[in-house]
Amino acid sequence: NTIRELNPTKILDLGFGKGKYGFLIREYLEHNKNLIIDGVEGYPKNITQLQEKIYDNIFNEDIRNTGNYLLNTYDLIIIIDVFEHFSKDDAIRLITELTKKSKYIFIAIPRHVPDQKGFDDDPHEYEKHRYNWKPNELKKYFRCSFISNNTSEYFFIISDEKLPNNIINMSNKQL
Repeated sequence: NTIRELNPTKILDLGFGKGKYGFLIREYLEHNKNLIIDGVEGYPKNITQLQEKIYDNIFNEDIRNTGNYLLNTYDLIIIIDVFEHFSKDDAIRLITELTKKSKYIFIAIPRHVPDQKGFDDDPHEYEKHRYNWKPNELKKYFRCSFISNNTSEYFFIISDEKLPNNIINMSNKQL
């Protein structure tokens, strides 16, 4: 609902994994004939013909190396189930760079982050959990709104723009 309310035309999906959210966004924003969804994925085995059909441009990159893929600006950047894989310092540096290239950054962070190691064949350990963010921590560093929900995720929108009223209403529930 939040992404539909924002109605972006150009989206960047960071750490897209199997491409679930890129696929859902294509479905829910199918009315937008100019929709562009780019994706960044560090684990090359996640990039198959399926993801090549979902994303307009795919960057097989470490997300922290923003200079390699952040050449364009976006209406929305999504980071779903990825943030916990960064150290706190890397996450703050990343968001600082992303805010220069997008009006809105949508982040979903699991409410509970168990210990998790990387895949055996992944030398970069992209799947390893490195930091368990608490909801109010993001507000210390960025202008963000919490989006109330009943899932196992915390949802935030980081933006210097004024949020649409429907999104503000979704975010008014206290943590």
